Amino acid sequence: MTHAHQTQATARAHAGPRRARRWLSPLALAGALCFALACAYVAPARATTPADAPTSKAAMGALSLANHHYKSGHFKKAASLYHEAYRLEPRGAFLFNAARAEMRAMDHAAAERDFKRYLNLPETSAKGRKRAQTHLDEITAYRADLARKQAAAAKKAAAAARPAVDGLTIGLWVGAATLVVAGSVSYGAAYAMRRSTNDLDITSEADLETYHEQVENQNNIRNVGAMLAGVGVGVGVWAALRTFKTKPAEGAWVAPMFSGHSVGLVGRF
Repeated sequence: MTHAHQTQATARAHAGPRRARRWLSPLALAGALCFALACAYVAPARATTPADAPTSKAAMGALSLANHHYKSGHFKKAASLYHEAYRLEPRGAFLFNAARAEMRAMDHAAAERDFKRYLNLPETSAKGRKRAQTHLDEITAYRADLARKQAAAAKKAAAAARPAVDGLTIGLWVGAATLVVAGSVSYGAAYAMRRSTNDLDITSEADLETYHEQVENQNNIRNVGAMLAGVGVGVGVWAALRTFKTKPAEGAWVAPMFSGHSVGLVGRF
C-alpha cells in the first residue's frame, strides 16, 4: 500500500465516527426533551400533605388560632384561619374544618363548596367522606326547609295585605241577607195561606179537590222558602269565613237536597 492510499484510509476511519456523532447528537437531544415533558406532565399541580407528616410551625400557628376562634363562636374568622393553614400546608382536615366553620357561620354556599373539595381529595378516608356527605345533606335539607318557610311567610304577608272585607265578601253578605229574607217571606206566606185553607168549608168533592191543590201549592212555596233561607245561611257562613280571614276549603259549594216533602241543605265550606 502506497503512502497516498494509507492517507485516504486514515481519513475515512476518522470521518466515520464524526458522521455518527453528528447523527446521534439530535437523537439524544430529542430523547432528553421527551423525558422532561413526561416528567412535567405527571407532576401534580399541588400535592396534599400526608396525614402522618409533621405539621409546620406556621400551619400549626394558624390552626391554633382557628381553633380558638371556633370555640369562641367567631366562625367566619375561624374559617379564614383554617383556609390559611390549608394554604400553608394542604391537609384535608384543615379544609374540612374550614367547611364546618362556614356551615356554623351560615355561609352554606362556601361550606358546600369546601365539603365538595374535601370529597375530591385523594387522601380523604371513607369515614371522612361519610361525614362530609352528611353535612352536605344537612345543608340541602336546611335550604328546603328555609324555602318552605319563606313561601309560607310570603303567603301570609299577601293575605295580610288583602283588605279585610273585599268586594266578593260584601257581595256574599248582601246575597246571604237577600236569600234569607226571601226564604222567610215565602215560608211566612205559605203558612198564612195554610191557615186560610184550613178555614175552608168543604161541602163537595170539588171543594176537597181545591183544598188539596192549595195544600200542595203551599207545601211547594214553603219548601222553596226553606231552601232559599238555607242557601242564604250557607252563603252567610262563607262570607263570615272570608271576613275573619279564615281560608275556606277549596271548591266551597252549597246545594239544596230534597227528600219527599222536606228540603235540606248540603255543602262544603
